[in-house]
Amino acid sequence: QDRRTLVDEPVSGDPVAADPQVLERLLTRLSGWSADG
Repeated sequence: QDRRTLVDEPVSGDPVAADPQVLERLLTRLSGWSADG
């Protein structure tokens, strides 16, 4: 079983998606995009 993050993308380096802070950033970005659109 390969180390896979929430996203199905080849992670180059450390599992960024595994970090809660990154997840929070993604959520914020999504919120921003939704509000912008």
